[in-house]
Amino acid sequence: MADVGCGRGVALIRLDEACPKSTCVGFDAFGPTIKKATAKAEAAGVGDRVRCEERDGSAELPQQFDIVATFDVVHDADIACARGRRLGHPWISRVEGP
Repeated sequence: MADVGCGRGVALIRLDEACPKSTCVGFDAFGPTIKKATAKAEAAGVGDRVRCEERDGSAELPQQFDIVATFDVVHDADIACARGRRLGHPWISRVEGP
């Protein structure tokens, strides 16, 4: 499971707690936020299943995921229209399908 624009990791940690057999990776472009998210995951006891990386969410993801989520982030992106394939984010168009 991936959370693009994970911020401090709150949603990512809750997702992992709800699905403890999953592994979750959070991506955010702001390094200090990633450090906070990593510390929160460790403090919540899910640091072995939650990983956070500094990465621009508009770029290709480094691997494929069964679930890709973004919470309270897309409104900050440069959006041409509401359909994913026109957002300019390759991972959204792949998830959306034809």
